Amino acid sequence: MVRTIVRYVVIAAILCAVFSFGAIVQAYAGDGGAANPNASTSTVTVAKAKVQEKIVIQQGDTLWSIAQAHVSKERDVRTYVEKLKTLNHLKSSALQEGQVLLLP
Repeated sequence: MVRTIVRYVVIAAILCAVFSFGAIVQAYAGDGGAANPNASTSTVTVAKAKVQEKIVIQQGDTLWSIAQAHVSKERDVRTYVEKLKTLNHLKSSALQEGQVLLLP
């Protein structure tokens, strides 16, 4: 009778060890996001990052001509000019050759 109880205890201990080992392996061999929550956060940040388009001002360029060249048909050129000025912190419409502007 004691021998049977010892046998069940040994089998239970072996099963616990096997399940524990399996759980540990699964935790470390997962997708990495569960083990390292910062990894998924940085991935999301990179995925949302948008490359800002730039333009170098040539002689004769004006905010109006740049807006006309880059605005879609559905949008108003005046609104695009205002966005150009706001994005580039321009107080006036004067541009210098070689100046770099960010496009909205």
